[in-house]
Amino acid sequence: MKKIQLFFSVLLFGLFQAQGNTILWKVSSPDSQNVSYLLGNFHQLGDTFVDSYPIIEDKIKQADLVILETLGDDVNEIIFSRKDNYEIQKYFSDKELDKIAKTSPDFKRLLYKYTPIELSWKLQQDYTKKTCGGITSADQFEMFDDYIFFLANKNKIPTKGLATMQEQLDNLNKQYRNITWKSEKKNILFYANNLLSKKPVKMKTCDDLNNFRNLNIDYYFDKPCHLDVLLTERNDKWLEELIPLLTQKNTFISVGYFHLGFKCGFIDRLKKLGFIVEPVQMKKESII
Repeated sequence: MKKIQLFFSVLLFGLFQAQGNTILWKVSSPDSQNVSYLLGNFHQLGDTFVDSYPIIEDKIKQADLVILETLGDDVNEIIFSRKDNYEIQKYFSDKELDKIAKTSPDFKRLLYKYTPIELSWKLQQDYTKKTCGGITSADQFEMFDDYIFFLANKNKIPTKGLATMQEQLDNLNKQYRNITWKSEKKNILFYANNLLSKKPVKMKTCDDLNNFRNLNIDYYFDKPCHLDVLLTERNDKWLEELIPLLTQKNTFISVGYFHLGFKCGFIDRLKKLGFIVEPVQMKKESII
């Protein structure tokens, strides 16, 4: 009996390790012979990370369709089309605004068009890329999603987006509808100060990036989703569109890895619908 218990303990431990050490999941349909793949990405990582795992492009090549969170829209142009809003000047001094403006060339034309959460979100993205080292000098693409789109086009695989960039912005503002310039000022200045500092402070975002890069990931399958709009609502909407496709085509889906985990995530939901979802072992290769 003890040997049997030990066997199952080792088996379960191995499965747990595999689930925590991959970002790629195989999805088999119960109603067809189609095989699809789910890739959980970290948006602020570039092409050198993707290329270090050749299996990613291999699975893209096998797909009939590649699906991404968004396609086509330029977020800067959407924001630029708005009228200027100078409310930020009530809460930030000229010196503070000048500091923020120095962190990105985009702010020369966009600074007075953001909502508070959008500006904080933009600064956090830049902080993750630069301060945390998400993007290196070797990267040609500054967004994981953009490179997956490039690989799909390179291999002549059709692509589809789950949402427009305008919808993404609407969801961000809806999720954080109570955020104001006053309440978000501390975070905004934290990112700005550290983007300009020679000795920046690295916060949990950097730990999350490093854990992802090392495939040391906790998917929190036993926990409920903590973001009702950005996770639960979007997952509900996206799965409604994805489920028929998974039975019709060999589909490659790349979304932020948080969409895969939690009780509202793609993996748990697909399993409950009868799909077989299995972690895929990933082997890293050196990029010369």
